[in-house]
Amino acid sequence: ALGKGDETFLMFTADVISVGSAWASAMKTAVSKATGIAKDHILISTTHTHSGVGVNYDWADHEADKAAYMEKFYAAAVTAGTQAIADMSQAQVLGGSVATEGLAHVRHTSADAQVNGQLDLVQLQRADKQDIVLMSFPVHATFMESGTVLSADFPGYARAYVEANYDAQAAYFIGSAG
Repeated sequence: ALGKGDETFLMFTADVISVGSAWASAMKTAVSKATGIAKDHILISTTHTHSGVGVNYDWADHEADKAAYMEKFYAAAVTAGTQAIADMSQAQVLGGSVATEGLAHVRHTSADAQVNGQLDLVQLQRADKQDIVLMSFPVHATFMESGTVLSADFPGYARAYVEANYDAQAAYFIGSAG
């Protein structure tokens, strides 16, 4: 949860492969109803992990499972949003980025396609609570140039590394090329 003045924004990142607009809208509606935050002040990003659920894919013969999963997910989003609002505190905002050319390419483009491989970081330093680190990498990292596989599950590993090595909570947002 981020706020300035009377406005509060909620940013969610989900370890699922993707979401559709109807699914995201329903999640935002549930969170908005529970928290009072306007739907247009709620952002959801997916990490595009290939180990996660693809809720907008066909669940043929499993619609009951999909409905049950989505209800649990909406409830978890409401809980997370409510907790994030309660955990808000003053913070100093620090940011930085690093170019990562040659690290990865988008598998849906040709190997010679130009990709902005910039890793952006925002650190929210809080005097009275644990820091928060927001990471954003705009590509679906499938392979390194050497041909070595870089798992699409890397956001989880990156988050775990930051949390294990720094006194911070970490969230990972993937960009539009994923």
